[in-house]
Amino acid sequence: MICNVPVKPLTIRVLYEQIILPFLARKNKIDIFHFPANISPFVLSCPSVLTIHDTCAFTIPEMIPAVLRQYWKIMLRSSAQNANLIIAVSRSSKEDIVRFLGISKEKVQVIYHGSEHQILEARGQNYSLSEQNEAGGRFPYILWVGKLFSHKNLPRLLHAFAKLIETSKMKCRLVICGMRSWGYSPLVKTVKELGLQGKVIFKGYVPHNKLKPIYSNACLFAFPSLIETFGLPILEAMSYGVPVITSNYGAMAEIAGDAALLVDPYSVDEIAEAMHRILTDETLRATLIKKGLKQASFYSL
Repeated sequence: MICNVPVKPLTIRVLYEQIILPFLARKNKIDIFHFPANISPFVLSCPSVLTIHDTCAFTIPEMIPAVLRQYWKIMLRSSAQNANLIIAVSRSSKEDIVRFLGISKEKVQVIYHGSEHQILEARGQNYSLSEQNEAGGRFPYILWVGKLFSHKNLPRLLHAFAKLIETSKMKCRLVICGMRSWGYSPLVKTVKELGLQGKVIFKGYVPHNKLKPIYSNACLFAFPSLIETFGLPILEAMSYGVPVITSNYGAMAEIAGDAALLVDPYSVDEIAEAMHRILTDETLRATLIKKGLKQASFYSL
């Protein structure tokens, strides 16, 4: 039995989670209930398994509105305590669950996400940038994919890209793929302040089937997040033979292993230097591509 829980508005979601789901569990005499998205009911008539994807309300509280932050803290603690088994999506995530939710490590099992992308499936398809020079030539591009949230660290990536352009005089672009949510306007402002108009391309939301050629034709993938519980875009980029830059701690370093160039995400200089190295060092580039393909295969479905 599969129950589709409405995500918005929050009041309807809470009502469904706390009243409708327990009712359905009793009515259908469910043997075990799996809750795949962080929250479970306060009271349930059967054993439950809970997948917790993140503990952002605890790890990055300053980036979440106060009311929503308190709601998530209460619900995460209650759900974790009530669950018979908890699934974490990385060892890093498990450590956060044990630390912040007061759960014994024996109660938490790590099951990694899988990547559905076939290795090099889209290589060879051409992706034309919407911005072209007067001669009609296409520019190589650095790629970022995700949601435009504060913890994704895009302002520092923009500053690093500006430094790369200024110091190396490289003619490349930064392509950002992600739904234009509340984090979009500040990024546009930063682009203007740094004089990067025309060099940074916001593609907005891109469906998965159209991301394939965009990934495949990128010259590198930059993902210097401040925090992640897994980091699926890292594996997606690797699966298409694209060298990756990501953060040197947490789930990002765990998932990337030695197959990416790891940087301090708080250091603009390190991010810029890493991008320059991959763009200019063919030996390093080839090594990262080879290791990345192997690393991505460990997580294939």
